[in-house]
Amino acid sequence: MVEVKDWCVKDIAEALVSKSDEQIINSSGIKKIEVPMYQRNLVWSDTQKKLFIDSLEQGFPIGTLLLYNAPTGTFKLIDGLQRSSTLKDYINNPTFYFDSFVDIDENTIKKLYESFKITSEFKSFEERVRIDIQNFISNIQFKDVSPLKIAQILEEKYWSENIELNQLKLLSVIEEILKANIDKYTEKYEKIANTRVPAIIYTGDEANLPTVFERINNNGTQLSKYQIYAATWATRQKPITVKNEEIVKKIIEKYDSFIEEGYTLDNYDKDELLDSKNLSMFEYVLGFGKFIASEYDNLFQVDKNAQDINQIGFELLNACFKRDTAGIKDLDKELYELDDINDLENKILATIKTVSEYIRPFIDFKGNKRANANSSTIFHSKYQIISIIAFVFKEKYCRVENHFEEVDKQIWNEKNKKLKSVVPQIYFYDILNRNWAEGNQGNLHSVINSKDYYLKPITKERWNSSLDNWFITSLDKKDYKQVKNPQPIEKLFLNYVYSDKFSSKDEKSQDNFDIEHLCTKKFMKDLMIKNKWEQGLPVSSIGNICYLPEYDNRKKQDNTIYQDKKYLKYLEENDKSLKDIEEKFTLTTKEGMEWLNKKYGSNDYDKFFGLYKQFLTNRYEKMKVIFYKTLGIKD
Repeated sequence: MVEVKDWCVKDIAEALVSKSDEQIINSSGIKKIEVPMYQRNLVWSDTQKKLFIDSLEQGFPIGTLLLYNAPTGTFKLIDGLQRSSTLKDYINNPTFYFDSFVDIDENTIKKLYESFKITSEFKSFEERVRIDIQNFISNIQFKDVSPLKIAQILEEKYWSENIELNQLKLLSVIEEILKANIDKYTEKYEKIANTRVPAIIYTGDEANLPTVFERINNNGTQLSKYQIYAATWATRQKPITVKNEEIVKKIIEKYDSFIEEGYTLDNYDKDELLDSKNLSMFEYVLGFGKFIASEYDNLFQVDKNAQDINQIGFELLNACFKRDTAGIKDLDKELYELDDINDLENKILATIKTVSEYIRPFIDFKGNKRANANSSTIFHSKYQIISIIAFVFKEKYCRVENHFEEVDKQIWNEKNKKLKSVVPQIYFYDILNRNWAEGNQGNLHSVINSKDYYLKPITKERWNSSLDNWFITSLDKKDYKQVKNPQPIEKLFLNYVYSDKFSSKDEKSQDNFDIEHLCTKKFMKDLMIKNKWEQGLPVSSIGNICYLPEYDNRKKQDNTIYQDKKYLKYLEENDKSLKDIEEKFTLTTKEGMEWLNKKYGSNDYDKFFGLYKQFLTNRYEKMKVIFYKTLGIKD
């Protein structure tokens, strides 16, 4: 049965935060509104929220809320979480939605200006007083906004003992001046708070709710497929007991964030969840993704907030079953068939650890991040790292009926040795050639099901072709007044080159390392601007960048290592060898950079660029030799 109602905004907002299971909020007859646990997260931006409230004020159509009239005496919100949450937020914090709150008419400002007998120019006072009013209103509850309170704030800031009116009299005058404006905004608040919003009440079998939820969103693009899965999987829901408590905690964090927003969640009991560790399959897969993202932030993007629907768990588990991405909608059926999902989890976690060890020397390289950095740079796409993990999982484990078993140990040891050598090669090669650019989801299924994608090394001929094309292209990327920073692919290449040069002592030291331009950005920019070389120069070409210890880099500042006498003296005083710096970090010689010290005029662009290009090429060739040595690439 379906019934149509129309309720005012403030009654809906109150129903969303009601604590009593049976409480009727008001004469509108709205009972407590609960949010089902399969509902989507809060995703509207501030702009979307303000447009929605503006639509209410303008009397525009805003759609309907869909609620289920539960036998427990409450309503369950089936559709309209974004809209209803915005209504609740408006009632609690209306001044956020009043962009024009300080748009008090100029006549009122002039009266204030005259009453305070301000001596500074009117425009300056006008700007200041509007800011003062806005700051005050933004930091208090709307119910506490009154002409008297604002008058007290202004009187305290602008009153002087020398003016004709005494302080008490002035307060009364200011209050009267502001009254009409404040009343205008109070009326605006009341108008929106009492606006009627249509709601459809569904009464029927509760088991149909996820189906209803899916169908009403079937023709739109508002919900992601994962938010639909949350509803459809609920129709096949049966609890599973999870051994990994951290996964349970990730789900609790998500639900608690809703509670903190003031919502009541249907059937949510935090203590019971922690004690039983019983999750639905959707909750488990979601929590698994959140868990591995937090454990391996060098491999996966970490959620920005607890309510995010992290997709990585769904896609990784699906890939480990060697299914195409379209099959995720029925992944729960596959998982329910397993004898022990916790055993599968342990095997996948072991695989993630193995893959991390393959590429960690390059993605977590010392020069790549500060010791106190919040997270690593992620060079790869989501589908690339999933493909590696799922491929390695396939090579190590095989499915036997309803569980996975490890392959013969000797076979795995041989495969593992090969994977350890080849995976770092393919990892860089695919990023260099943008083989997983913009997701490239279509590659995933074929790569996972291939026999040797991550087992077959790249030939040196193919490496030369790709690397040389990349370098030549970099020579065309010219800067002038604004010099771009090195891109992730340049940083990753440096990691591969320098990983062969850094000792374990370097890796464990407290020293930080910076990416440095050998022909420094400032020197090159000044030279181009002085000579009006608007053609620009490839300042951030891979041939011009290196890692340097932070203390060396900071000493050297804007000069090359050969131009700064203080820097050279610093090396000498600290018993550091310039040759050491050259061999380990810069891959240069003083003679090889002498061309930089010559005088160049406005007509010397071609001459300078020719010398600079030769310098870049020579150094790139040195770096390529080290790169090949690092990866064991031979003729």
